[in-house]
Amino acid sequence: MIDTGYGVYYQDVVTMLQHYRLGDLSRLKRIYITHADADHCGAAGFFSAPSYLNHETLLITQETSRAYGSCNQGCILEEVYTKIINIFSKFTPPSNVVLFPEISASDENIEKRGAFSIIARFHIGDLNFEALAGLGGHMHGEVFYLCPEEGLIFPEDAVINFKSLSSDRTEYNLLVDYLMTSVNVDSKLAREERNALHSLISEIDERLTGKGEKCLICCGHGSVSVLEDGKLIEYTEPERYTAKQRNISISQEDFCEEN
Repeated sequence: MIDTGYGVYYQDVVTMLQHYRLGDLSRLKRIYITHADADHCGAAGFFSAPSYLNHETLLITQETSRAYGSCNQGCILEEVYTKIINIFSKFTPPSNVVLFPEISASDENIEKRGAFSIIARFHIGDLNFEALAGLGGHMHGEVFYLCPEEGLIFPEDAVINFKSLSSDRTEYNLLVDYLMTSVNVDSKLAREERNALHSLISEIDERLTGKGEKCLICCGHGSVSVLEDGKLIEYTEPERYTAKQRNISISQEDFCEEN
């Protein structure tokens, strides 16, 4: 699993996995964390599976401000927001932790994928993934996950298809911007980071042209998308997990327990 959602929605995530016939949690072997925001790692501590993340992300989960390690780490708005959202979202960060190797930005021997340093490699089934160190635009310590051969990237909140968001989610985003002025700890660096990701995705698209495929972008929020002329286009229609589905899943679970 890549990221976990808010801690307060842990049970909903478990029920959703069962609804989509992914079995019980015994099949969950690893969690890969992209960054330390509560809506991405806030339920990790509820799962017994180990969470893979880097040292900076672990430090931020232990701090009182999501801006820790950035140029805005002294911003009182970031600290107040972090405390509020952690309380209301039942923030339960990972306790079973596996850290990626620490790297130095000045190390010339570090292998790169575009503008990003490759800090680790791992396998999921027959897919080979790379963990790429972000530039720190959205949050210090962020990590992107890329399967270059298949053209599959998880760029967390550095790339979001805003047009695919529900009206409720869009309204929530406006609230966050109002409270902190920006969801990015370094807006200038976030723009550079997004442009670098678009360039990397375009390079992968060129390589996949012969297969008639494009790089699938699993955005931090919103639909799985592809890049067309510099714009994010939904790859498929989104399927939203609804309260009705949740009630059906719970009823099925109760029925199985009774029988």
